[in-house]
Amino acid sequence: MATKRVTLADVARAAGVSPTTASFVLNGRPAAIPPSTQQRVLAAARRFGYRPHAAARALATGRTTRIGIVLNAPESFGAGDTYFMEVLAGITEGALKHNHNLLLHAAHYPDWRSLFSDIVGGASDGVLLVGRFAGDELTPALLEYGFPAVCLSYHIDHPRCVSVDGDNVEGGALAARHLLEL
Repeated sequence: MATKRVTLADVARAAGVSPTTASFVLNGRPAAIPPSTQQRVLAAARRFGYRPHAAARALATGRTTRIGIVLNAPESFGAGDTYFMEVLAGITEGALKHNHNLLLHAAHYPDWRSLFSDIVGGASDGVLLVGRFAGDELTPALLEYGFPAVCLSYHIDHPRCVSVDGDNVEGGALAARHLLEL
């Protein structure tokens, strides 16, 4: 038999406080709440094994704590492509460090508008666009819409474009200079 999910109201009732007070304590906004009340709420939450409901929290805060990822070529993340595996490892490490989860969007939607709707529909707080391609219509559409996006391993000429990429021209010049100095 399935057990009933412990709710914020259950924790509040057990602590003898209002759901609003319990919410403030459990969401890290206990400014005007006496320490003894905070301790009661936290103890009740521990006792019941309370876990916040992610969808309810997202609705209340307007934040999902999820970062979307769109890969231009999902097959690039196979065992043979160490560059993109390292990119994904870095993204994962950064997200976890900031208590965020990752949401992988399928890059091969029937059309970019469907993918756009999926991304801006509230499933994540922003999106990392990895290695998109020339002529990509998704990136400028997201930037025009104002959705938080960062381009990895490519750049487009758009005033809102934030990108992270290697400087291959400078890297090539450094390599040639080093070789000539050998």
